[in-house]
This record gives sequence, structure tokens and C-alpha cells, in this order.
Amino acid sequence: MAFVGVQPFLNHLYQLGFQSLTQHPEHYGDGLALGNGEVTLYELVQAYPTLARHGVFRPLRHTLVPELPDTPARRIYSPEVSTLIANILADPQARQREFGSGTLLHFPVETAVKTGTSTDYRDAWAIGFSHHYTVGVWMGNLTQRPTRGITGSTGPALVLRAIFAELNRRTPSLPLFLSPHLQLATICQLSGQLATPRCPPMVESFLPDTVPTQTCPLHQPVSTARVQPRERHALIQLLQPTPGLQLAIDPRLPDAREAFPLRLPENIEPVRTHWLVDGQQVGMTQSAERQFLWPLSRGRHTAQARIWVADHAQPITTHPVEFVVK
Repeated sequence: MAFVGVQPFLNHLYQLGFQSLTQHPEHYGDGLALGNGEVTLYELVQAYPTLARHGVFRPLRHTLVPELPDTPARRIYSPEVSTLIANILADPQARQREFGSGTLLHFPVETAVKTGTSTDYRDAWAIGFSHHYTVGVWMGNLTQRPTRGITGSTGPALVLRAIFAELNRRTPSLPLFLSPHLQLATICQLSGQLATPRCPPMVESFLPDTVPTQTCPLHQPVSTARVQPRERHALIQLLQPTPGLQLAIDPRLPDAREAFPLRLPENIEPVRTHWLVDGQQVGMTQSAERQFLWPLSRGRHTAQARIWVADHAQPITTHPVEFVVK
């Protein structure tokens, strides 16, 4: 949101039919990316088929007649961009850390799914689209009284799954559209750069001009015969956070439960690690642990790690990495 600007983003949402967002851009701010603008289920169900139609928007119609003349249409996204977004929303691995592996959102037929839950559980929703259908489900109280902890991934997702199960009985099971113009590349799961033999690999699709060209810097083999220990340890850097990372505190969760993992690369074997934020030690891990969960705190921060390794008498301190929590 900070990159594109709030007003251009609002204009984009207006193109997708979201007319409920009538406040000044400053009212929403960057929080618009997290869903702080109130919209209707009708608007959501009208907008999401744009992704399913390979980027083409059409106004929602109500009819009992199966065949009507086409309504005016306009292209919002390219087929390639639509494919990438739909692929993310349909990927169980992409949501595993948030929802787990045995989730209701893992549909038997490839389906793109997005959920939402308002602050204090006032309401929740789930939207999904397959190769042929788009379905939206809303749950809540019209008085905005909080529910009993219903989230989009529990209540609405269960109904969404049941509806698609019935629809799939009557329709051939086909995968989502995949643009033939996308390019495949094997990348490192951690860095996103081209994978080396030492990387945990994954095959990912890219727009033609956005395929990574750099080799993963986190899993480069280091020749101990040619590199002195001090020089070798100078290569150590934090895997997470990355420079310039921007994090946002989730308003739906208690602040005390929100944490961010500070991480070292897997090729490091620390004996002991002191974790530093803004120059102050915030935690310590022993043995081969490479991660520390740091409680989130708003503001601009600098992260470092002071690491003791077996073949070095003095600790090695990583270069400072600046990041932001909003």
C-alpha cells in the first residue's frame, strides 16, 4: 500500500465495483491493505470473478434465465497476473503456516479461497472460485454484536466447502486457468532467488520479465580450504528479517500473542546466539537453534544476531538489518 499509494489503490477498487468505500483516503491509510474498509458481500462476490475471468470485470446480474446478452466488460488485470493471484489463493502450502495442513480450505477440486474476520469477531466471510463458479458466504449479526469467536476459516469456510461440494457434483472437475505465457523457474523457498543444489527448492511461475536472475545467496558452498575462518564468518547474515521489511500488527489478535521469527541461515551451526533488536539483547538460544520469536513492537527497528560457533573464539555479530512494524 505504501508503494502504490492509498488513492490509486482506492481507484482500483472502484474499478472492481466497490462503491461502499466513500471515506477520504486518509481515513483508511495503509490499513486498507488489511481490510479496514467496510464493503458488502455483494461487492466481494461481484469483484472476485474478475480473477476467475482472466482479469475481465463484469457487473453482477440477477436472473432466472440462463442465457442473456453479455453485460459491458472491461479488463482490469492481464491473464498472467490473474493466474498468479488465483494460484496463490488456491495453494494449500501458501496458507499452511496460518491455517495448518488439515484445513477446511483444502478443497478436493482446485479452488481459490480467501477469508476475512473483523475485529472482535463481529462478522466473518469466505469467498471462493473454481473454474466455473464463484461463491461468497457471510456470517455475523446485523447489529454488529460480536459472534462467539467465528472466523472466516471456520464458520463461512465450512458452508463454502459444502456449497462447492454440491456444485462439483454437477460440473466436470477442471483446474483453474493457467496462462501459457508464464515462465517456470526453480527457486529457493527461503530467499526466492534461483536455487542452488543446497537450497530447499520449489518450482514457481513468473511473469515473463520477472524471473529471478540472481543465485540464492543463503546456500552458497564455502570452501574452508581457501577461506580463513574470520573471512568465512563475515558471510553470515540474518535470513529474517530482510532489509526494508514492513510488518503489520493484526488488529484481530491480542498484541501479546503476536511475534515475528528472527532467523539465521540453515548453513550456520551456532553454539549459542544472542538476539539483538535496536542494540539491546531480547533473547538467547542454545545449541543449533536458528530462530527466536520476537514479540512485535511498533516502530522502526534494527535486528542483529551475536553468534558463537565452534571454530571461532570470539562471537560474530551480523550486519544490522532495518525493518518496520506498523
